[in-house]
Amino acid sequence: QKPIDAMVLRKRLGNLLQKAIYLRQVELMSLSLQRYVSPRTEEMARIYATTRLLPGPRQQEVCVLFSDARGFSEMSRQLDPESLFRMLSEHLAAQVDLVYSQAGYIDKFAGDGIMAVFDGNKMALRACRCALEIMDMSRENAARTGSRINRLGIGIHMGPAIVGNLGSQNHLDYTLIGDTVNLATRLCGIANESIVASQTVCEAVADARDLNFSGKKSVAMRGYQEPVIVYEVTKRTASPG
Repeated sequence: QKPIDAMVLRKRLGNLLQKAIYLRQVELMSLSLQRYVSPRTEEMARIYATTRLLPGPRQQEVCVLFSDARGFSEMSRQLDPESLFRMLSEHLAAQVDLVYSQAGYIDKFAGDGIMAVFDGNKMALRACRCALEIMDMSRENAARTGSRINRLGIGIHMGPAIVGNLGSQNHLDYTLIGDTVNLATRLCGIANESIVASQTVCEAVADARDLNFSGKKSVAMRGYQEPVIVYEVTKRTASPG
């Protein structure tokens, strides 16, 4: 209303500034949350903040990739904590970038490796290509920077998993559980500086021209009554001519 009351104007401007500061804090918090959790976890947190309800668990088809640095325990005894932490952080950051470039997401860091999840169209193909890129990155970093994290094992398996919230009201983890996750980590365990994939993954990407599956073998796995057929994944080299 006119004439303008200076006291009312100051009050309203003050309220607008406070609202702007609050919205900026919310934006910064959202950006920080994105750095610490996966997009799926962030989405779940937003749903809960809005509805105060947690969606129930559901079964979903996924492709799970586990990576692990070989010889890391020995390395941790030889390097000072600061150097070790910096080297590992840089190595994991590079893996994260490669996972997201293939439209996957990080479920968690597993010590000196990652658990990555791929879903949707061509999930197995994207997981295999990501694994090959991770192996190449590791070798290139070692050659360029002298990084000692240059020996990796990667396991990949595809199948149904239960996706949902685990934990209590005080602490929740939005993650995957089930046989698909268990077998993927078992495959990572037997990978000898290589990429090991299940037969399910091999069959899903049988038409891929840039991938090669070799060394087929049956492996007895802890917790499995029947042997598991596995393959080693490598890049397919172009034939001469």
